[in-house]
Amino acid sequence: MNLACFLLEIGSAPNFRPSFNFFNWQTALFGTIISALAMLFVDRFYAIGFLGILIFIFLFIHYNSPPKSWGDVSQSLIYHQVRKYLLRLKQEHVKFWRPQILLFVNDPRRQYKLIQFCNSMKKGALYILGHVIVTDDFGGSVPEARSQQAAWSKYIDFSKIKAFVNIAISPGVEWGARNIVMTSGLGGMRPNIAVLGFYNLDDFRRQPLINLSDSPTNAKGTEFHAPTSQSRNRKSFKVSEGNTMSDVLPTDSCKTEGMMSVTSYVTILEDLLLRLQINVAIAKGFEDLDFPSQDNHSKKFIDLWPIQMSAEITTAGENRPNLLTTNFDTCKFSASN
Repeated sequence: MNLACFLLEIGSAPNFRPSFNFFNWQTALFGTIISALAMLFVDRFYAIGFLGILIFIFLFIHYNSPPKSWGDVSQSLIYHQVRKYLLRLKQEHVKFWRPQILLFVNDPRRQYKLIQFCNSMKKGALYILGHVIVTDDFGGSVPEARSQQAAWSKYIDFSKIKAFVNIAISPGVEWGARNIVMTSGLGGMRPNIAVLGFYNLDDFRRQPLINLSDSPTNAKGTEFHAPTSQSRNRKSFKVSEGNTMSDVLPTDSCKTEGMMSVTSYVTILEDLLLRLQINVAIAKGFEDLDFPSQDNHSKKFIDLWPIQMSAEITTAGENRPNLLTTNFDTCKFSASN
């Protein structure tokens, strides 16, 4: 009881309002320590044994129990600590720079390997999956956005990635991408790299010159990779050993947007690079990526080929020229036999 009161007090749980006038977290902690010492003083062997059983039961329930409808005191502690340290997090210094990735996704099934690759690249940093719902009817699209938010959350749990989801509703894909970039993150945790799929020219050439579809929702939209038709009625899903989806994903029930125009794609790149001034990465060919198996313990090697380009630039009003240097790094992955 003392331990529970202590955790609720330091977690600042709003529904915990003790009526005892002399209660505070110090008295609760003192009562917890005295109770533990008294238990060890009476019989240390039984006390240690029951503490071990208690810890085992706690861990078993924590990792194996189904979702609980009642409040968990650990959530209050996590919330309190996250808010506290997030307020203390300042602008990141260059010495501690890490890739904080914002990945724009349209069809998670086709971009599954790219999602997994970016999850491996972030390495303990921020990772956000962004999706734009293109529509002129904001009110009618709110239920769809909430449904997609829940489906994307299930997808994250299913894929075992550590990411957040940011879904925007916009009449145009350009404004949706701008809103996602400007609203992603919180406090000192904000993305510094935006990742987009390479524009699929093959699918663009296969598009008819005149839209013959009866559905008005297919007339415009966003496509960072072209959509594919999927079965929407099956409820089970799993991933095969080859890192491919062999059944239905939680996001298969979500509406995928149509293919964006070349102008919209270039406009998004222009906004990200010139106006928002965020690093941009273009992803291509990840559908052919083969992830290493868990049983493969062979050593891997990375060949880094730096390419340096320099140019002299003369600024108006200055007598001496300035030297502009740009570095390009090319990586080649290989494995030993």
